[in-house]
Amino acid sequence: MENPNNQSIAICEKIAFHVTNGKSSLYLHNKYSVGRVDKKTLILKPYEAIYLYLRKRIKPLNGMLNDELSIFSALIQESDIHKLRAYLELKEEGTKIAIEPDFFNVVRKNEKQSVRRIVVPVRENGRITFQWLSEMVGSNVASVDDDGDITYYAIHSANLTGKNSIDVTQNIEENGELIPIGARGLGKKGKVPAWMGDVLDQITFLSEQELSILTKTERKDVVTRIYRDLVNRGMIVKTGFKYGCTFRAYEESLEDHSEYLIHIADDIMEWYEISRAVRLAAAVRKRMIFAATINEEPVYVEIKRIKNIEEFNSSNHI
Repeated sequence: MENPNNQSIAICEKIAFHVTNGKSSLYLHNKYSVGRVDKKTLILKPYEAIYLYLRKRIKPLNGMLNDELSIFSALIQESDIHKLRAYLELKEEGTKIAIEPDFFNVVRKNEKQSVRRIVVPVRENGRITFQWLSEMVGSNVASVDDDGDITYYAIHSANLTGKNSIDVTQNIEENGELIPIGARGLGKKGKVPAWMGDVLDQITFLSEQELSILTKTERKDVVTRIYRDLVNRGMIVKTGFKYGCTFRAYEESLEDHSEYLIHIADDIMEWYEISRAVRLAAAVRKRMIFAATINEEPVYVEIKRIKNIEEFNSSNHI
């Protein structure tokens, strides 16, 4: 491939570009925070090359690559499409982006290099595990739908604590004040915590989880284990069915607005399920928590929808 007039060159994969408008490779590197300069050649990654091409800052030396279709198909694979979309939007925010295989390290202009925002691009139907979600605490997700629209989420560890306690020192089952029926139970009104169960006249219908707490019966299923842990943390825990999740939870009283929606995470989830839950929680002014057990211990992850890079989780690396 010829380089007419000894113009500055950019290389991406095996494709050579010349830098337009008489600018130097170093100029593009400094102005747009892309690539690295080796002697007078700008070495680019595919997303960086596409970004500069769309801004008309570089042009292929190979005349066969004469339009977007030929260039895009030469530089990206199927799995890159949603990542490219996220990259291009973040670049429009004026950011510096270090491209890693599964995430971006994002730094705002005029910001210390020690500040990092990890952004993980996820397609709308991307399949994830709760283990992965827990490992993403402190990071951000750029969720890209198939229309190219991007929604950002911040992922936090949730420390749930309430101000309630249950006294089960007396065995109300032996006192005839509670009768198991199958996995559920019937309790006398006033003999079980007032916030528990479904009250009909003088009878309280108890769920499997409520019965387990009151009878001190161990159950191995994850729903009961999370329920028990939340109650031990002082939370009031009620069904979350009307909100499409496992539980709703209160820190102090049923008289207050419930602060949390808590959903027991499946082993594998698609991102649209998380997006739907987070949007619903925000609409009813609650925080969305996903829960599961890892190594036999309850783990809680809060996911919050955010508007822009200013709300991203960030960390400092020394």
